[in-house]
Amino acid sequence: MNVSNPIRDTRAFEQVQAHLKRLPPAPTTEEAMKSRGRPTGTSGRDVPRPTGRVEPPSSRYQTYREGNLLQIAVPSNWRELPNNTNVTFAPDGAYGQGVFTHGIELGLARNTSRDLQDATDQLLQSLAQSNPNLSRAAGYDPITIAGRSGLRTIVSNRANDGTPETIEIFTTQLKNGNLLYAIGVAPEDVFSSYRSVFDRVVSSIRVND
Repeated sequence: MNVSNPIRDTRAFEQVQAHLKRLPPAPTTEEAMKSRGRPTGTSGRDVPRPTGRVEPPSSRYQTYREGNLLQIAVPSNWRELPNNTNVTFAPDGAYGQGVFTHGIELGLARNTSRDLQDATDQLLQSLAQSNPNLSRAAGYDPITIAGRSGLRTIVSNRANDGTPETIEIFTTQLKNGNLLYAIGVAPEDVFSSYRSVFDRVVSSIRVND
């Protein structure tokens, strides 16, 4: 292929290259799932065990920016709990000791497939490896996330303390093929009041890729 007017590297382009080289690579789906549900808080220290005393989601929303990649709006009484490979938003009393009982997690994962459903299947398979009580997805609903095609499904699980919980999973792909996922979690008996919150949070996502 011949290029008649090639654009040469500029100083600005070199700065962008240097910035990208400093960013950690997206983990594989398996790596992402191994690290999911481990919020440590902004201090980097382990946070206490969930107490079960959780306030309902606030009707007011607060917007967060996650690097230069995306922004998201969540209930104002949810805390931002970043991890090396993901970020969790959860209210006080709902997170700690490697788990969260109410809230939503966002992350990125590398995949071997550029097909969204195949990539989502891989995500669920990896999630099931660390959650043996996770039910199989009955199917996927097509949705739009940040102006691009996405999928949504709902599965059930049993938490470590035996509490039944319901999980809503959202996925879409970035331009580079990485899978952007959001995992909303709530106890089964209150999930109906959280589902509209999860849907609103995911609809607020804006991606800059």
